[in-house]
Amino acid sequence: QLVGHHHGESKLEQVVVACAQELGPLGIPITISSDAHHPKDLISQFESTASLLLKIGFKKLTILSHGEWTSLDFTEQGISHE
Repeated sequence: QLVGHHHGESKLEQVVVACAQELGPLGIPITISSDAHHPKDLISQFESTASLLLKIGFKKLTILSHGEWTSLDFTEQGISHE
């Protein structure tokens, strides 16, 4: 069920908010991925999706690096590898 639907919100925004509202309180890690078919589309929605996640309280994204899951800080511009 999509919650928090506001006028002007895209379907993607509705889905992200609904899923994040369910996952966040449970402490379930979140990642952003792409099903792009063209290289130019690979990160086309990252900025808007990251912005939504930050607005609803997520502070870390989980990435798979060298076979290990790692939680990293992120902004709308990307992740921090500190």
